[in-house]
Amino acid sequence: MLDELIGEFLEHPFWMETPCRWVRGRMRLARGDAKGAHDDAERALELARAAKDPQVLWPALAFAARAFLPTDRQRADDHVAEILSEWEAQGCPLSSESDWTADAAVVIPLVGREAEFLAGAGRAQKPWPWRQAASAYVSGNPSAAAEIYREIGAGPDEAFARLRAADKLVREGRRAEADVELDAALSFWRSVGATAYVREGEALLAASA
Repeated sequence: MLDELIGEFLEHPFWMETPCRWVRGRMRLARGDAKGAHDDAERALELARAAKDPQVLWPALAFAARAFLPTDRQRADDHVAEILSEWEAQGCPLSSESDWTADAAVVIPLVGREAEFLAGAGRAQKPWPWRQAASAYVSGNPSAAAEIYREIGAGPDEAFARLRAADKLVREGRRAEADVELDAALSFWRSVGATAYVREGEALLAASA
């Protein structure tokens, strides 16, 4: 469906191409199609910069940071830094957090910007679940993040957090707990054909045996 929509947008431009690109890009990452994910990230960011609207720019930056993190950590850091700077400048609003915080949370601990995000997240008197989940992930508690994503109904974000939780638990020697997280993650990833994450989960499963 996204392929068809994006094809139509190439002939008849429409702002919805940007979110369609980052959604398809996430699917491509999950299938191990790094080049396709990079292509979608580049195009989404190009369109978002032209629009100059944080509701599309911040999610595009966050997805691009996630997509390029394995190959260009400096670029990923630059994108996250841009989001956090603008977010702080605008008073850390809750708007569009469902579109950017989960991607950004994956990158933030790996580029050393945990304190910046958590300081901003802490400014909300009643943070909504997306911010709570991202804060848990950034704080090093992916299991807690997964539970919040489960309550939200965000299956891919829950499953990814459970993969990270399993990896952490395996490294800590907590194999039984790791297997619980892996079973839940793999059940979801197999159901949607996310072959890259399935391979990662199965490798962790073997490591925890």
